[in-house]
Amino acid sequence: MSDHPVGRQGSIEFAPERVDFLSRISTALVGLAVVTVSVTMTYGWWSDDVTGPDYVEDALTAERLRPLRVVPINTDLPMGDTSPYRWLASDGFRDSEADGVWVMAPTARLVFEVESFDEPAQLNLSLAPLVSRDKTEREVTVSSRAGSVTVTLTDGGEVVRVPLDGALDQEVTISCPDLDSPKDLGLGDDIRDLCVKVFNLVILTEERIADDGP
Repeated sequence: MSDHPVGRQGSIEFAPERVDFLSRISTALVGLAVVTVSVTMTYGWWSDDVTGPDYVEDALTAERLRPLRVVPINTDLPMGDTSPYRWLASDGFRDSEADGVWVMAPTARLVFEVESFDEPAQLNLSLAPLVSRDKTEREVTVSSRAGSVTVTLTDGGEVVRVPLDGALDQEVTISCPDLDSPKDLGLGDDIRDLCVKVFNLVILTEERIADDGP
């Protein structure tokens, strides 16, 4: 902003130069709209609609997230809300929490690329289902390009092992035939439709699998 002198009764004071106030307001509103749209498009799974996943990852978002999805092999990869590996969660995931992220759709995707040239042979997923006294188990299918595994999870969960085809880039899906809200199961007031929570991933080489044993 520039100032210009104004004379008054023999003295000189400085008054701000006139500014088009409406132009400033319009510019600010346009900038705010651009930021809002960008954040919504990129991080749409954290919207105000808590009843289900409304996020579908587009090509631009996937490209932006690609550097964040390069991960080490033979290493624990936690999925909590402060973990750098939480970005592996794509479509169908939402509401990352301190200890993991929920599957909130019939199908959810994990997308990652290993940072070394060691071929990934297996993915271990630590999962726990949403269950209650009346619903004591939940069926889940985990699939990759190399095959699929269907398990029935009970309270406490387990580690699910799915084969990988050795490519550095991988996409793994978690499929749930049904979802329920904690409220519907008498577990509180939470109305989100949930299936299983993913706590941790480990991508293994053949050598590591052999060392760990059966």
